[in-house]
Amino acid sequence: MCAGATPDGPCRAAPLLESRYCLFHDPDSTDLAADARRLGGEHRRRRATLQAVHGFDGFGTLDAVRQVLDLAVTGALSGEPGVSQSRVLIAAAAVALRLHEVEEFEPERRALEQANRPKWPAPGWLIGTLLDRRPEA
Repeated sequence: MCAGATPDGPCRAAPLLESRYCLFHDPDSTDLAADARRLGGEHRRRRATLQAVHGFDGFGTLDAVRQVLDLAVTGALSGEPGVSQSRVLIAAAAVALRLHEVEEFEPERRALEQANRPKWPAPGWLIGTLLDRRPEA
């Protein structure tokens, strides 16, 4: 464990190779630790911005997937053309195709689920009811 200390007690992080301290307590790694803190803050701000500006709150619905797909394509098209941009666009096209397939068959899937739903309670229901009604000994 790291030889450094936190306000709550000893630091429990793993030390760096050839050091007694973790990244954040190692005196030779102060610049690297500052960069890590800065990038962590940027990540949290970006996520908060996505949630606030775009209303993104996960991939729970097909509309949410479509919204992220649109954002990714718009972002890729606004950058310089290159291999990374091409990969994003190809992946986005594949996701869009799959999304269309899911939407196309969604009504049929729901109809099949409804048709296959049991019309009577499961046999365990009857057994449980009979056991509840037995006389006590």
